[in-house]
Formats: sequence, structure tokens, C-alpha cells
Amino acid sequence: MKILTAAQIKEADRYTILNEPIESIDLMERAASKCFEWFQKNFDKKHFVHLFCGPGNNGGDGLAVARMLYSAGFEVHASLLQFDKELSADCKTNLDRLQKIDKKLVDVVLDNFVFPTLKPETVIVDALFGTGLTRKIEGEMASVINQINSSSYPVISIDVPSGIHLDESSLTTDNIIIKAKNTLTFQYPKRSLLVGENAPYYGYVEVLDIGLQEEAIPEKEVVNFLTDREMIRSIYAPKREFSHKGNFGHALLITGESGKMGAAVLCAGGFLRSGGGLLSLLVPEDGINIVQQTVPEAMIVNKQGNDPAGFLPDMDSFT
Repeated sequence: MKILTAAQIKEADRYTILNEPIESIDLMERAASKCFEWFQKNFDKKHFVHLFCGPGNNGGDGLAVARMLYSAGFEVHASLLQFDKELSADCKTNLDRLQKIDKKLVDVVLDNFVFPTLKPETVIVDALFGTGLTRKIEGEMASVINQINSSSYPVISIDVPSGIHLDESSLTTDNIIIKAKNTLTFQYPKRSLLVGENAPYYGYVEVLDIGLQEEAIPEKEVVNFLTDREMIRSIYAPKREFSHKGNFGHALLITGESGKMGAAVLCAGGFLRSGGGLLSLLVPEDGINIVQQTVPEAMIVNKQGNDPAGFLPDMDSFT
């Protein structure tokens, strides 16, 4: 599975809109519907959903989700934190759609935001910023994020937790970031969601397929990939009926240390389970019995001259 940069994700959106073809507002509707479906599977209608939305397309996603949840019978309310910023065109469209149902479903906040009093069964939705964030969050928006993080309510982030820069670690940006319980990310795992130091912010990640066209970004332009079933199927070769282990290569593992033979055992087992053929291990003498008892398929190579595979003509070169 491709892992795209922020610029490539933007290009995948643009390419899909032009070549499917589909209007950007309809692509947003598709993404919001996937979030809505996830909510229906994971929460019942006793929960109150409060959505914090920004003025960009991530906020538009949140407003669309609010409309869908309300239409399905959930109790919802949205805070659109505009703070004198211009709304994106699709965010404005989804604001209009929600207000046509009931203007009381959304508060448009230009300044002096007061954090609402929330019900005990509240679920917070973070739709403040999307994948295009590159600046430091300051002022009132930073205060909102701090208040969300200080609350005791579960937070569901749409696409990425607000405050994360897609192509950088949180350690380098020193930003204020939403601490989500779940992150519903669109189409591709994001690079920032695969960085260990960001783990406290994204919680459990669900990748939602919104139908972006795969050919938008050729593989040759992608640096990072996530191994998945599709990739494994592309390289897997079924074994022939009369094949034997000699037909599938011969590996030498130089591994292990006195008192630390676990790595040798695990590495050998991994090679055999992945479909490898012949296996030789170069291990310390006091590790030979451990390996032969736990991985009996392996042949042993050691400095004392035991080299059944003829791997090491000059054993004295090993220290």
C-alpha cells in the first residue's frame, strides 16, 4: 500500500476529481459517508456527538458527518470555529446544507469561543485541520485543542489528529495536537500516523476507502510502502508439486551471542516460515544445542570448522 506525502494526497484528490469525474463536494460527501458508517457501527444513539470543525475542507467533512448523523437520529451539535477565516467553498456548502435542516445544529464562531458544557455520554469529533496543515497552531485554536485534550470525552479525529504535520514528526514541529482515541483516515495510511512518537495522538487508526484513483500517483514516485496482502500476492510464488527445499535458495544467518540466542532462533524461524529453503546458521559454540533443539531444520556453521554447506572456506576470518 502506498504511503503518500501531503502533496501527493492533494494530487490524488485532484486527479480523481478530474478523471472519475466527480465534483469535489461529492468526493467530500463520499468521505463523510464512510465516517458516518463507522459511527453507526461503533456508537449507539444514546451518545451525543459534538463536532469541532475548522474553516477548511476538514471542517466541511465534519459538517457533512453532523448532517448524516442527525438525519439518522443521533443527537448532534457542531461548532464551526471560523475565527474570521474565510470558509473553503465545500465547507461553506456543507454549512448551508446543515443550516437548512436546522440552524440550531451549528454555531458559527468568529471570536471569543466559550467551550460548551457537554453531556456525560458525549463523543467529540475533531475536524479542525486536515492533512494540509504546515503552520504552528496558536491563539484561540490552540486554546480549543488544549480544552478538548483536557476533557474526559473520547475524541474521534477525521483524517489526522489536528495539529499533526503530515510529513514531519511531532517532535520537530513542537505543535499542539489533538489526542484522539480513534483516527478515521482516508484512503492511505499517512506517514505521520506511522511515526512512533506520534502514537499518543492518533489512537486506533481506521483507513477508510473513499475511492481515490490508484493511478493518480505512479509507484515510481512513491518512496514509502506498507506491506499488505496485495503486495504479498504480487511476489508470492506457489511451490511446485515435486519441489523440495533445495529449490528455494540457501541462506546463511550470522546471528546470536552467548546468552542471547533468542534472536538467532526467531530469525531462523522467520526465514523458514516465509518459504525459504536451506538454512545455515553461524552461531557461538554454546548456542549450537539451543538452535538444534529449537530449529532442527537448520544446519550449523561455527568457527570450530563445522561447515556442512561449504559456506565459509576461511573460518579464521570470523572473530
